[in-house]
Amino acid sequence: MVAQSRYRDTPKIIRSDASQRRQSYPHRVFLGISFWYALIVAAAESAGAEVLYTEDLNDRQQYGAVPCRIRFALQRLIRDNE
Repeated sequence: MVAQSRYRDTPKIIRSDASQRRQSYPHRVFLGISFWYALIVAAAESAGAEVLYTEDLNDRQQYGAVPCRIRFALQRLIRDNE
């Protein structure tokens, strides 16, 4: 997974390991998301991501320590407020 930091020109490579798989387990159980989405959330948390941009999880929902935003919803909000 590639996590974008606050600085868009410096992506950070996050490798999945056993600790992230263990960290993803509570997300799968308590949030009811799939193994793969839970692993993405765990990787975003370990990368220190401030926001997780996705199209597949609920907009504005907090997944663990990372709030989720849908990129297209954000674009729509900006367009509507112009």
